[in-house]
Amino acid sequence: MAVFLYYAARIRKPELIIETGVAAGLSSFFILKAMQENNFGKLVSTDIRYDAGEIIPDYLKNRWDFVVLERDNKKSFRKFINNFDKIDIFFHDSDHSYWWQTLEYNAAFNHIKNGGLLVSDDIDNSYAFLDFVKINKMDFYSFFNRGSIGGVIIK
Repeated sequence: MAVFLYYAARIRKPELIIETGVAAGLSSFFILKAMQENNFGKLVSTDIRYDAGEIIPDYLKNRWDFVVLERDNKKSFRKFINNFDKIDIFFHDSDHSYWWQTLEYNAAFNHIKNGGLLVSDDIDNSYAFLDFVKINKMDFYSFFNRGSIGGVIIK
């Protein structure tokens, strides 16, 4: 997934990427590296851990905002996502439960620019992604990602 996100950022040159779920920061690193090479863009990431993103070097952090959200708090996520009106790429990689994926997709989608991307890791963990595209009558793309499946919707 990290390599896909790197190329998506390099090719699309997004002004804003929102990422949920940082863990060690591998995807964040690749996104930030692409933004550095583009000399453009901002990544805003969320996690429930204060120490997430430990592999991101200081020289890439000038394009990165990190926000800690309350664990399993839908109000916290909705308040966070409502701060953004023009998301170029939204990347879900946090809690992969059906309930949380559905919450993120529904809350974020209206904030994504037309032509922007909703990208989700681990769409094979639940039916949330497939149900979201079915209910909203959307086309999507999927790809294998080292033991899981990633999904992409172009708004």
